[in-house]
Amino acid sequence: MRLLVSTLAGAVSAGLLITAPMAAHAAEPDPTATSPTAQQPVQITAPERFRGRYLATGTLRLAVSPAAYAGAIEVTDWKGQPLAQTTADAGQAVLKVPAQRLGDVRLRINVTETAEFTAATARTVMNSKGTRLSPGDRSPVVKPLLRKLKQLNFLIPGVGSRFTRASSDVVMAFQKTHELRRTGRMNAETWQTLAKARPVKSRYSGNGTHLEIDKTRQIMMLVRNGEVKATLHVSTGKTGNTPEGRFRIFAKGIGYLYKFMPFLGNYGIHGYVPVPKQPASAGCIREPMWAADYFYNRSRVGTVVHVYR
Repeated sequence: MRLLVSTLAGAVSAGLLITAPMAAHAAEPDPTATSPTAQQPVQITAPERFRGRYLATGTLRLAVSPAAYAGAIEVTDWKGQPLAQTTADAGQAVLKVPAQRLGDVRLRINVTETAEFTAATARTVMNSKGTRLSPGDRSPVVKPLLRKLKQLNFLIPGVGSRFTRASSDVVMAFQKTHELRRTGRMNAETWQTLAKARPVKSRYSGNGTHLEIDKTRQIMMLVRNGEVKATLHVSTGKTGNTPEGRFRIFAKGIGYLYKFMPFLGNYGIHGYVPVPKQPASAGCIREPMWAADYFYNRSRVGTVVHVYR
């Protein structure tokens, strides 16, 4: 120990500087600087499957963690097409998802990134079924159902939330056109057919307006320039005696039958009650009263009428 001290003292006296390594120290924090806040992950708890009403919506309820997340949550289909969006609130989110397809539809749930939270995704499946409807029922499905039937070239009485007798006539026309059971009610079979149906096509084309009565399917079509504008359920002669062929309307509004348009002798088209699902008339073409004005106002004396089976 004495030797070490004397050696150091000699080095100092000789003018030599000996330094030891200095420990590293963190820089003093700048009180004016802000440090970035770490983002928190968001977790979405979604049901594996939930129900939807075809042509209406399905209600998707989510649990969001942490509850402080208040950003946007979006639902898309599997191709990324946006379907619904909402904002998380107090750890929950509820979305009304349009049910545009029948059956199972895979969906993605996307959580939007914010300054405090990272983005996240989840998956679920919406199972959409058709709603059974009978005359007198009220349902949010009725309006989009009638709009879809109109797109398929069926005449509709108007759009409302009540499934009326006239609505049942439209469904009857659809069932007859596609050779389904003629119930006038929306059942599983009718919904399945509707989901993949294409617009009604006429047998005959040509310029101008003409009418077609299909005795086999018991429907009538108003066709303009080869395009079906309206399809309606009708009832022809119960003995099969409604004449077949190509005719022309030769008068309008004569006699006591509502909006009567004769095309051969006493055979013609007119409104009537009832219009059953099967042939039931004395030989004329019965049409529902609510639809008679439509066909009457769009036909004239000379309009061609095709009747066939």
